[in-house]
Amino acid sequence: MLGQPWIFPSLGPSALLHAYHPANPTGRFYNTLVGHLCGIAAGYLAVALFHAGGSPPVLSTEELTLPRLLAALLSVFLTVFAQLLVKAFHPPAAATTLLIALGAFKLGVRELEVLVIGVLIIATVGEGVRRIRL
Repeated sequence: MLGQPWIFPSLGPSALLHAYHPANPTGRFYNTLVGHLCGIAAGYLAVALFHAGGSPPVLSTEELTLPRLLAALLSVFLTVFAQLLVKAFHPPAAATTLLIALGAFKLGVRELEVLVIGVLIIATVGEGVRRIRL
């Protein structure tokens, strides 16, 4: 696990929500953690359903294949729907699910662990910052 990039682009907006809008419910620990977990699960599911894992990653090849496009659309829909169900709305999680659907992350267990650890770090540190700011 050491040497892995635990921080990824969609965690930046999460950190900003904690620091700059501490009273906003979308920046609470629960919303951050569960919201990103919804995004991660939706991304993995959408990639699996459309077999998009075999398509090239969009960000490195600049090629958007139909499976990646469909996975991206479904993953954002599922993320928002799941967040509504569990009352954990956190907009930056939509970026997390897109990163997964578009192929920025491989879909292995180690990558999943890294994503979850990164979310836990931001949610925990962000909650501390949020409480200080309140």
